[in-house]
Amino acid sequence: PDAPEYQALVTKIANSGADLVYLGAIVNLNASKLLTDLRDIVSVDEVAFLGPDGLINQAFVDGAGDAAEGAYITFAGLPSNALEGIGKSWYDAFKARIAHEPDAYSIYSFECGVVALQAIEQVGKDRPGIIENLAGVEGFRGLLGTWDFSETGDTTLTTVSLNVVTGGQITFQETIAPPA
Repeated sequence: PDAPEYQALVTKIANSGADLVYLGAIVNLNASKLLTDLRDIVSVDEVAFLGPDGLINQAFVDGAGDAAEGAYITFAGLPSNALEGIGKSWYDAFKARIAHEPDAYSIYSFECGVVALQAIEQVGKDRPGIIENLAGVEGFRGLLGTWDFSETGDTTLTTVSLNVVTGGQITFQETIAPPA
């Protein structure tokens, strides 16, 4: 993650005949630099770039500059600006309040906060009781729709979105099926 350049690596990728580079990283692990070095050697038409939700923020795009154009980024959920109904109303009000595009995780953080505060309100300061209450959440109706926690502690929300960098912005493209 702290390499000053990735020319040898991207040359190896270019010579491999790869159609796609998947970088499982977050912004802080120098992902922008790797993409910049990749685009110095191969174009977006030659090798596609795909990254996970750890790259779904403007810092990644700004760090890579023009090299980010056409990069694909998946996200476990929908970006706030792709929500509908009450979620869209929240997005519009939140964006107006902060005067810039909210981070993709903003609405999910808000929703988690509401669920946690409701558990605390129902149980009080009893930490094991709060955890038990959270594990039992069923039919929570929030900004993201109605959801539950599964037996493994995951939510039953399974939307995964595909986004692409267009015009220097991360743009929602479509939902994709989550892995089975």
